[in-house]
Amino acid sequence: MDDAQVKAMITPENFEKYAKSARPNVVKQLRLSFAYSKIAEMEDLKANEQEIEDQIVIVKGELKGEEVDEDKLRETVEAEVTREKVLEFLKQNSNVKLIPKQKQVEEEEEAQLVSS
Repeated sequence: MDDAQVKAMITPENFEKYAKSARPNVVKQLRLSFAYSKIAEMEDLKANEQEIEDQIVIVKGELKGEEVDEDKLRETVEAEVTREKVLEFLKQNSNVKLIPKQKQVEEEEEAQLVSS
């Protein structure tokens, strides 16, 4: 498919449909990103230089000589390593309690009544 065909498919109506359908996922990803950043800041979880360099070598190896924006790659790798540290921190420091679905619904309804 060439550029002209792609441009022909991107009508204002199609863009609106895409934006509307993609919005919930984009919002979810932004919220997660902000949460990861805040937890990393609060818990002083940072990717160190060696971790970043190791991952950059791996990524470049996977790209096999493709042209890469070094700054963007470093930024992406740093964010991913930090996200992994946050997830590991949460895994080690959280206490998850599974509750039956019906009980969860009742608790949510009760919380809504209390907050009203």
